[in-house]
Amino acid sequence: MTSIPHLLREKHNSFVDRLSVLEELVGNKSKLATRAGLSNSGIRHYFFENGEPTRPQLIALARAAGVHIDWLVTGEGAMRPVSVETRTFIVETYFKYRQTGRFADNHETRVEFTRAYNNGVFARTPQIGALSVYELNRWLEEYAAPTLSGGEFINTPFHDLDDVSQEPTSASTDVSGRKETPLSFRRNLAIDKWKLDSGKLKLFAVASDDQHGPFRPHDWVLCDCRKAESPRNGIYLINTPDGQLFRRVQFLNSGRVRVIREPQPYSDGVDRSGDDAEEYDARQVKLIGRAFGYWRRIRM
Repeated sequence: MTSIPHLLREKHNSFVDRLSVLEELVGNKSKLATRAGLSNSGIRHYFFENGEPTRPQLIALARAAGVHIDWLVTGEGAMRPVSVETRTFIVETYFKYRQTGRFADNHETRVEFTRAYNNGVFARTPQIGALSVYELNRWLEEYAAPTLSGGEFINTPFHDLDDVSQEPTSASTDVSGRKETPLSFRRNLAIDKWKLDSGKLKLFAVASDDQHGPFRPHDWVLCDCRKAESPRNGIYLINTPDGQLFRRVQFLNSGRVRVIREPQPYSDGVDRSGDDAEEYDARQVKLIGRAFGYWRRIRM
């Protein structure tokens, strides 16, 4: 079986490899020939006899599958123009597919996901009518390995508060071995607009009623875990003897803080959480991170 690291190194260096991707996108060799206005014998000549198409034929093949002719000729650069939002959508749909079916991340799973996507099993994004395993591999690599100096996505280390003793899981370039980060952010949004430090962002999954404060169980909460010289009032994940809890924190004079557990309505209309507030010496309250945003999620 092909290893994941090998999959991520594949660049489809041969022209036949890239033709196979075009065949995957359109359905089969015969459909590729028809769309490109070529004969079936001509297509077979390229696939099986190392034939070299002319420039007009290369243009016709590229247009037939909607790919960049530069990529078709050289294998370099992006295969076709696909927006960041669309690439993120595809990758996160793949993660949901794996989580729902409890599938391992391997070549067979990626092939089956691509086949299911192309057969309309999932809601497809209008920009991508057909998906190739080649592109899925590229986008998973891009998603999994952002760096401070490049890459369009920023992943956040993921910490599931179902296990409060667990250390936050760092994002890793090893897609096969890491726990998938459910959310990622565009670099220009997180750094340029929000003014965040990508190395200090962490994503937490709220576990129980006692932890949520203003959040619901299973929400994803993005925290800015920088140590602020002058902390602002807000919702923080804090360390307590009972574990890691989200609470509203107010910074008072004389080095005191007020920790508030906000009331939460329940489905039967009865508020069981209480709205008590307690004051502490600021040194007694360990701030893990300030909540920056949250997302409601469906428990798989």
